Amino acid sequence: MQIFSVQTLQLKRGQATWLWKALGAVLASLSLLITSAEIVARSPLGVRLPTPSVGSGNFLFDAKIYQLESQIRIRGDIDCLFVGSSATETGVDPAIVERVYEQHTGQKIHCYNAGISQMMGHETAEFSQALVNRYHPRVIFYIVLLRDIYRGEANVDYIDRSRWLQSSLSQPTLADWPINNSYAYRYYLTWRYWLTAENRAYMFKPLKGLTEQGFSPRPVIPTRTRTVNHPGLESLNAEDLTINALAGFLEIESQGTQVILIEAPQYTNPSIDVTSHPYWMAYNNLFIPLLEKTSAEYSLPFWRTAELSTLIPDSLWHDSFHLNSLGALTFSEWLGEQIAQNTWLFK
Repeated sequence: MQIFSVQTLQLKRGQATWLWKALGAVLASLSLLITSAEIVARSPLGVRLPTPSVGSGNFLFDAKIYQLESQIRIRGDIDCLFVGSSATETGVDPAIVERVYEQHTGQKIHCYNAGISQMMGHETAEFSQALVNRYHPRVIFYIVLLRDIYRGEANVDYIDRSRWLQSSLSQPTLADWPINNSYAYRYYLTWRYWLTAENRAYMFKPLKGLTEQGFSPRPVIPTRTRTVNHPGLESLNAEDLTINALAGFLEIESQGTQVILIEAPQYTNPSIDVTSHPYWMAYNNLFIPLLEKTSAEYSLPFWRTAELSTLIPDSLWHDSFHLNSLGALTFSEWLGEQIAQNTWLFK
């Protein structure tokens, strides 16, 4: 005796078949989408699309990680990274550094500008450690400002909490696998950012003018008032500066990657008496001695730019702490020459 008729059984089998086919189609489409995202992200087309995010909450940071990985895929291992805050980001063109170095030595090097605006010294050290762990550069050039080692609040501490950075500094877990290995997942994070109107309005602004080697040129502005004042830095005491900001670089050095400290160029108003101005007194009596002492104690080369800064004309400065695109050309050429004079760096 049959409880269900043959027709009913056939109908249910047909429905089940349809559901399995639909599920299969969804899975096949999802697999195709993921595979396409992985292929596109690893191709030259990827640089023309929105940046796949590593979940840092900083669009420039995301872009630089993707650019650096793309550069390594295209050109091979990285030789040197320039790190620091906005003075690095807007002041160093690695393409110029490479060209000048090759002109002087006949050898090619591969460099990238990993500077991130508003990074403090300890944040830069942590980021540099992550870059060393992942990409193994031969040399780290840290272009340091007084504000970088000021005992103040971090400006981009949310990057420190990102899964990408934390997994770069410790043993990755299974939960870290997507952020470290899947561009499809990173594109998903970008899509989530894009869903918020505020993010859509902002996410491309930090990337305007960004070159494929991480350089963000500042525009040439013919008339601009330049001052040497910096909020919070004019009444410093020795206790306000901390060597802890540089401690992370000492650890990097001990692991075999050479670290070079470079004084960031700064505009000097010829009408200012640097011997009595509060900022310059703190700079010359506290900041520079601290860097020189650290350099001597830990055998970290320290390259000064004070003389270079006085030779850069007013028209090549964007403001007192940042060079414009023409000033960056001058600084980058100087860097290329300095590196060429120290060929041991890449032996």
